[in-house]
Amino acid sequence: MHATPEVKWAQRSSETDAAKNVLYLTFEAPNTVDPKVDVTATGLLFNAETRAGGKYSVTLEFYKEVEKESLKVHRTDRGVFLTLQKKELGDKYWPRLVKAPGKCGYIRTDFDKWVDEDEQNVRTDDFSSQFGGMDGFDFNGFSGNGDAEDMPKLDDMDSDSDAPSDMDDESREDKKDESPEAGD
Repeated sequence: MHATPEVKWAQRSSETDAAKNVLYLTFEAPNTVDPKVDVTATGLLFNAETRAGGKYSVTLEFYKEVEKESLKVHRTDRGVFLTLQKKELGDKYWPRLVKAPGKCGYIRTDFDKWVDEDEQNVRTDDFSSQFGGMDGFDFNGFSGNGDAEDMPKLDDMDSDSDAPSDMDDESREDKKDESPEAGD
């Protein structure tokens, strides 16, 4: 009997660059030996056997066509990772991985690789551009230009916080004076 591996997927889309128009698939099939991946333009067949003799198998019919020659496979002890190019260039993401509508219990979004559709073309070379809504904020105020002379030195501070201070002694004596005598 074959087990169905969990399939995680993510995608990128590009109208102009086929290399950026890809699907990322992860088959959660640990300890596999020599996985077999057969790709057609419309689907994929994944078969693998584990070192312990278990078997994984799954067939996917893609939402749209892919370039089967673009298949890249990388196997680790944790699973098998595939990269495939979508056949049609376009900015729009596929609404799902497979053609069949509805939810497949073994297919999940790979949020480690996912990039939102509206953020996929944003360049992150400029670090300051990642802080939207902070226009005009001066970060130089955090540089430590404050007046450090007014700050107490850590060496002068009492590290024994359990010892009563003079203030504690005075407040105890005040309370003693206010309390009624035991013999009244």
